[in-house]
Amino acid sequence: MISDEGSSLTDPQSQESGKSPEALSSDITVLYVDDDPEMSGAFKKILEAMSPLTVITAGSGSEVLDLVSRDLCDVIVSDYQMPGMNGIELLKKVRQSSSLPFILFTGKGREEVVMEAINSGATFYLQKGEDLQTLFAELVHKIKAAVGNRRAELALREREEELSRKNSELSAAYEELLATEEERRVYLKELESNQKKLVESEQRYRELSDLLPLVVYECDLNGIITYANRQAFLTFGYPEGTLPSGLCVLDLIIPDDRPRAIEEMAKIPLGDITAHEYRASRRDGTVIPVVIYSSPVYKERVVTGFRGIVLDISDQKRSEKAIRESERRLANVIDFLPDATFVIDREGTVIAWNRAMEQLTGVLARDYLGKGNYVYAIPFYGTARPILIDLALNRDQKPDELYGTISRSGDTVVGEAYMTGHAGGTRYLWGAASPLRDSQGVIVGAIESIRDITDRKITEEELVRSREELEHRVEERTAELTRVNSILRSEIDERGFAEKALRESQDRYRRLVELSPDAILVHDGTDMLFINPAGARMFGIPDNLNASGMRISEFIHPDLIDKFHSILKMPERLGDLKLTSEEDFVRLDRSTITVEVSSALITFQGSPAVLIVARDITGRKIAEEQLRRYAAEMADKNKELDFLANQMIEINQGLDKRVKERTEQVFKLIKQKDDFINQLGHDLKTPLTPLRALLPALIEDQLDPNTKESLAVLLRSVYSIQEQTEKILTIARLSKEDVEVKPESVLIRPVLLESLQKHRIYIQKKELNISVEVSDDLSLLFSPSDAGIVFDNLIGNATKYTSKGGSIRIRSHIEGDMICIQVRDDGIGLSAEEKNHVFEEFYMADSSRHDRSSSGLGLAIVRRLVRLYKGTVRVESEGKGKGAGFFICLPAPIPTSE
Repeated sequence: MISDEGSSLTDPQSQESGKSPEALSSDITVLYVDDDPEMSGAFKKILEAMSPLTVITAGSGSEVLDLVSRDLCDVIVSDYQMPGMNGIELLKKVRQSSSLPFILFTGKGREEVVMEAINSGATFYLQKGEDLQTLFAELVHKIKAAVGNRRAELALREREEELSRKNSELSAAYEELLATEEERRVYLKELESNQKKLVESEQRYRELSDLLPLVVYECDLNGIITYANRQAFLTFGYPEGTLPSGLCVLDLIIPDDRPRAIEEMAKIPLGDITAHEYRASRRDGTVIPVVIYSSPVYKERVVTGFRGIVLDISDQKRSEKAIRESERRLANVIDFLPDATFVIDREGTVIAWNRAMEQLTGVLARDYLGKGNYVYAIPFYGTARPILIDLALNRDQKPDELYGTISRSGDTVVGEAYMTGHAGGTRYLWGAASPLRDSQGVIVGAIESIRDITDRKITEEELVRSREELEHRVEERTAELTRVNSILRSEIDERGFAEKALRESQDRYRRLVELSPDAILVHDGTDMLFINPAGARMFGIPDNLNASGMRISEFIHPDLIDKFHSILKMPERLGDLKLTSEEDFVRLDRSTITVEVSSALITFQGSPAVLIVARDITGRKIAEEQLRRYAAEMADKNKELDFLANQMIEINQGLDKRVKERTEQVFKLIKQKDDFINQLGHDLKTPLTPLRALLPALIEDQLDPNTKESLAVLLRSVYSIQEQTEKILTIARLSKEDVEVKPESVLIRPVLLESLQKHRIYIQKKELNISVEVSDDLSLLFSPSDAGIVFDNLIGNATKYTSKGGSIRIRSHIEGDMICIQVRDDGIGLSAEEKNHVFEEFYMADSSRHDRSSSGLGLAIVRRLVRLYKGTVRVESEGKGKGAGFFICLPAPIPTSE
């Protein structure tokens, strides 16, 4: 039922079927003129099948004039476009000698052609269209009207010339006999042609079966093989043409499987194509697994034998075994990994949960295997939610703020998280996840390994705290040392402090010096007067050895001894000591260390002395040397890179040239492809026209139900091929870069109703409820033809995927400066994955992959056309079984002021 505010759709066939057969004339001879013999034959069969008319054909204007001169027809129906003499030129020639009714029947629809035809004396002008039944019904009506009018005129003359009329009737009867004889000869000729085509078809069948990589066989009702193709000999190990006489199909099946094969063979005459797996035996005794597809062979509607295909599935069996073995090994590897590891498939279902995962989470594998909806996150977060493995499975998903750090390396995602809801309490966890791909590179799942790094994190945090404490203490001690030095100088200069204050100051100074991490020593130029514990450790002096009194020269590097002594011999130069410098010292074991030295003149125990603060920088110097070495290596590498860069520039220049040449070749191939598609579309349309015209009449006349159904299948295939051809041509046209469109203001409601009319058969068959909530004056910037294509595809898509008794709702609304039309159904709906691809060329959802009427191009054409007119298109669906809504939004026409 279709409701659209009072409008209704009716089937034109119902009007034609209301006419009574008595009202149709049976003595009208129609002369059809067309230069294409196939079109002439199709026209004759269709017209004679629809009405008791006699049709004769002519292929040229001269032949028509000859037939007209002999008064062999009552009406002339002529094509317009013909070589030599077109339809209007023929009309003018006929009018010079005859007043026969003349109907111009053509696909040309220009106004000047119509006016010229009428002015030249055409009785009627009829333009070809897509609805063949309505078109030919109108043609029959016009033929009868034209002949009736002419006969009425002749009847008036016959009353005055009775004798002439009788002679004319005798002549007409004689001509009718001639026409019948001609028709019989044509029929016999067609019968001979069909028999010849049958023999050729059988020969092609044999040749094609020999080319197939599958075993093709035929046998009688007893299973005796009557035909086998070349592949049959190869598969079963027989030399070509040497199958034993009387060999039965059952002889090729091992004895254990024969009872089942006999039972299945008994079911074949029921008419169903069956497929069963058996074990077959080759000539050398080798057993191979096969699948046999069988169907009955009919002759005059009687089953005379069986025909089938045998498929060797040995490779498939080996592949299945290898896959199962590979999956088993992979499962064992995952199970024995030391890190906690689990695997999910593309839908998020857990398919592996190893032993380490059980130990980490306390959850057994059997409790989670086969479950989805983020159940694997519960042991860590206490709730089901996306985790690291989901980021690997879906790159577009954003990481959760609960992760401390997230990094990607190619497809691999690495992250750390602080888990407060972990089964074992608060823990630090490290994880790495990566997608899993099949042999074609398609993502089929993901894997994640998790490691407990709580102890490492705690150790790192303790080290950070210790380092911060040590730095803080060093700063405090250094500041204290500076203050102590100042205080000491003040105390020494003033010499007025009390003995108690001096002892306290010395004690405080001693504690700072002893706790200092740097070496502190005092010498008088000859002997070492004092050294703190850090200094003793730096110079390798054991605790049981008193360092005081040692010669300071023992710790000076031999290369610096002379310089050291020269400074000591000239006391006035002691003031020139650098505040900070780098020097090499010698340890007690005579090994050398590099230190950073700070020197100052002080008074120690009432005498002048030198204070030295030294820090071991041997490690830093080694690092600096490594950095210098690395810098030199990097310089060499940079030179190599410069050389390689120059080579790459030369290579890129060569590649640019090749790319340019290849681009020109690609453009040339694209042009050839477009030309091929256009020519192919034209070549396909030409033979499809007579098929569309003839098959309905053959179906109507056929009494055998099996043959009638076969012809119906052919007709549906013809419609499917024509629709897909037109869609491919449309895609080819829209793929060109120079596609130009001329938007105009188009009323949308009439276009929608016309599209619904085209799909009325499916709508009525499925008993769909249709509502059209679009106002009569709503218009869009579109072209009428492209608007028709868009809504034909959207409405056809909705009717195809809506179940019986479902609803389709067409509404309009405004979004900003755009007007949107929505076509919503309550059919099978779309998954999230299908919504992402539904507008791509040749993409089909699972429910339509084997539907021959679905080319996967309709929605792609919709998107391309809408975008050409500066519009947008989108789809909404809540999921499988919840219907879908397709939206197209186009600019509204700008109103013009009067």
